[in-house]
Amino acid sequence: MINLSIPKTLDSKSHGSLQSKLREKISEAIACGDFEEGQTLPATRTMAEQLKISRNTVTLVYEELAAEGILISAQ
Repeated sequence: MINLSIPKTLDSKSHGSLQSKLREKISEAIACGDFEEGQTLPATRTMAEQLKISRNTVTLVYEELAAEGILISAQ
């Protein structure tokens, strides 16, 4: 499960889109070792509910990170 401090860092009043903020936070969490290799991120629906943001935002971030090779998409 993703670090629950992330919702506090996704302040909609600060500069940048929610999408870019979430992408940055997930990338940082991976780089810092908060997620181990092979660990599953929460489903997009779960992440969106936790963060109280659109599922589309989470989906786009996951897709971007997968396209960059940061995440591996599997069903």
